[in-house]
Amino acid sequence: MIEVYYTNFREAAQDLLEIVNHALPGKTLFLTKKLPDAYSIEKVLDNDTGVKIKEGDIVSPENTY
Repeated sequence: MIEVYYTNFREAAQDLLEIVNHALPGKTLFLTKKLPDAYSIEKVLDNDTGVKIKEGDIVSPENTY
């Protein structure tokens, strides 16, 4: 068994998105943080799908599904 230790969120998030990308290729993948009344986009893996989402965006739950 290989043990991997991360020193920061960015490294771990990038690896997680790349693993998910192998299962769901060609999708825009992102990790969010739940805020009291919105979502904060923390990390994005863009596969040139045309989805215009970027790290640091704040998204209202009414605009999601």
